[in-house]
Amino acid sequence: MIAFGVLAARIVIGLVLVVSLTQKTLRPKDFTRWLTRLDVVPGSWAGVVATAMAGVEAVAVVLLALPGTYRAGLGLAAVVTAFFAASIFWLARRGTTEPCHCFGASSTRPMGRTEIVRNLVLTAVAGVAAVAGPQPSLAFGDGLLAVSLGGALAVLTVRLDDLVWLFAPLKESER
Repeated sequence: MIAFGVLAARIVIGLVLVVSLTQKTLRPKDFTRWLTRLDVVPGSWAGVVATAMAGVEAVAVVLLALPGTYRAGLGLAAVVTAFFAASIFWLARRGTTEPCHCFGASSTRPMGRTEIVRNLVLTAVAGVAAVAGPQPSLAFGDGLLAVSLGGALAVLTVRLDDLVWLFAPLKESER
């Protein structure tokens, strides 16, 4: 059972990081401009910070993919997602109105509780899986099910803003 959970965790965390990394690398100037708008790093450093963030995510993805280093990848992913949660908490407390561009530019509402909770859940999943112990082999069917579950959870995680919007109560002006 532990092997199933660890594999599912590796898949969900890995895919979420791949989507995040892809958005940063496909549109690096957009990501750098977004960092500049957040006013947390000087404009001259935004490109360096953006590259460093993408680099750390890439290292975590590679570590997650390799059988001998997946625990280090999960540990690094836990640190990264905890950092994201803390950063978003700090930005929200500071009153930023910028939407999260974690997975592209689909969100229009300011960063806040949803993004913090999402990153804290990812932190917990990665952390628990990292300390769960060595991953024994799984039967093919169990492995396929764990990969499928991880993939489905990754899609839900990446599209969480859309799900929140879909189920949010209508504002008075929208009725």
